[in-house]
Amino acid sequence: MRRAALSLLALTALVAGVWRGEAAPSRAAVTVPGVRIWVQPGVPAGAAQATAARFGRLVSVIDADFPPHGHPVITLRFYATHAGFAAALHRLEGVWPQRQGDNVGNIVGTVLPLGPDSGLLTHNLAHVYTEWVLDRLTGNAVDRQPSPAWLYDGIAEYEADRRGAPVPCRLTGGYVVPMLQLVSPRDWWRVRGTIYQGLAYCEAEDAVSRIVRRIGWVRLRELLQGRATWNRFAAHVLPHGR
Repeated sequence: MRRAALSLLALTALVAGVWRGEAAPSRAAVTVPGVRIWVQPGVPAGAAQATAARFGRLVSVIDADFPPHGHPVITLRFYATHAGFAAALHRLEGVWPQRQGDNVGNIVGTVLPLGPDSGLLTHNLAHVYTEWVLDRLTGNAVDRQPSPAWLYDGIAEYEADRRGAPVPCRLTGGYVVPMLQLVSPRDWWRVRGTIYQGLAYCEAEDAVSRIVRRIGWVRLRELLQGRATWNRFAAHVLPHGR
């Protein structure tokens, strides 16, 4: 689900709690270890706290699945409307949501923007958090989706189905979207903006499932030990390093 890199200027403003053209939202108390929430006026505090608690539970189980990677406090920024979320996403990542129900951003630095819950929230939270873990394990400090994109999103989708709410994914026959169209981040982003979005995630997860069957989940985790670079990790898990 990675979209774009965050500029140093944007990150500085974000840490300060104010984005250009946006008043600082209120800060709500929440007793979830490792999670801070900022709530825009109009967001029910109870809903924000419930989501933060859900996110905290996902963090604990996903962390247990991967090698140690450190855990700074993550801030969840809640927006009352899709329009508010879309504007924040554009300021943060330089892109717009691809549809009305696209209300979950990526964790950039330690900040995750969220719009109104439009369904699949638990699954999507698990997906974006897994991507953040992969970034930290492989030294991906630019918050940009690496290549092959299908491997990156496929691992996140695989883990989201294991630890979040599973999304039905059943493939019959060959892949409809050729995997060569899901390798570069640009190509992945292009397909993600079409009616084949769900199919792309399903195919990526299926491809990762085949890797897990071939080398084992334990071995895949071991290859992430020692903060291996993404390219080195991909070369080990893919038959031809691509």
